[in-house]
Amino acid sequence: MAAEVAAIGGDPGRVHEEGRAVRVRIEQDRERVAQLVGVRPRQVVFTSGGTEAINAAVFGATRAAPGRPVACAAVEHSAVRDASSRAAPVVELTVERTGRIDTGSVTSALGRRDAERPALVHCQWANHEVATVQPVAAIVELCRAAGVPVHVDACAAVGRVPIDLGALGADLVSISAHKFGGPAGVGALIVAPGSRFDPLIVGGQQERGRRA
Repeated sequence: MAAEVAAIGGDPGRVHEEGRAVRVRIEQDRERVAQLVGVRPRQVVFTSGGTEAINAAVFGATRAAPGRPVACAAVEHSAVRDASSRAAPVVELTVERTGRIDTGSVTSALGRRDAERPALVHCQWANHEVATVQPVAAIVELCRAAGVPVHVDACAAVGRVPIDLGALGADLVSISAHKFGGPAGVGALIVAPGSRFDPLIVGGQQERGRRA
């Protein structure tokens, strides 16, 4: 997608011929991504890669709930950990010897008083180094019951494990195209309807104003 869109050279937000051509291709690819992961096309927000998608999730969620911490485990990708530590205080979720998140630590973090409850809980679907698959469905269910947004880093999972984000119900999910055979420099943040989320970048209406 990236190479073809670059070759056309148009701005999809404009009504000239080049812009319309790019817009058609982007929307076709948005539909393909949505079908791949089981969501509606309007939930797919394209980014420059997994790292931008993760940063958009972290800063978007914490801006929507200023002052509250972020909960994540030490096994998360550095993009998750670094963005979280810059955005808010971090509550560390514990893991067992295989790197699997202890759901009890998630319950504990969610049980804090209102001002100390997480603005966001992170759960990496599959670890990019040791391949541990997390109890994603259980963690998402806990967060939904507590009314706390959850971000799932699915960059290492898409294309390798069955993915149905519509059934999962996570608020924010980051993916990266090159991890499953797509072009480098393309990623997406999947945003559930009604998610509390502020754009990472302002100054334009690209991607319906949700990232720029």
